[in-house]
Amino acid sequence: MKAEKALADAANLPTRILAFRNKPPNPRNVVLPFSPPKSKPSKPKRYIPKHCEKTMKAPVVDDFSLNLLDWGKRNVVCVAFDTRVLLWNPSNKVSADIEDDYDLDLF
Repeated sequence: MKAEKALADAANLPTRILAFRNKPPNPRNVVLPFSPPKSKPSKPKRYIPKHCEKTMKAPVVDDFSLNLLDWGKRNVVCVAFDTRVLLWNPSNKVSADIEDDYDLDLF
């Protein structure tokens, strides 16, 4: 105990050494070597219409395991109904009913 007090007096420390109950000292003028990261500009919100653009009326099978809808990388929606396959391009609003001899390059 005397050794700790002598060491604290020699080092000009106001409290005991290894006193874990004390709060850490307040930081003095801290200068950060880097600037804080800038926030990224937010993307504008996408407009989602309130009303549908296209309604395809066809019989639907009530089976959740069937994958009857696909949206391709050419922005074409393909829907399968029983023996029919319908294509719809929302860009130019063209829809087509695929038959066995349908040329897909025309769409």
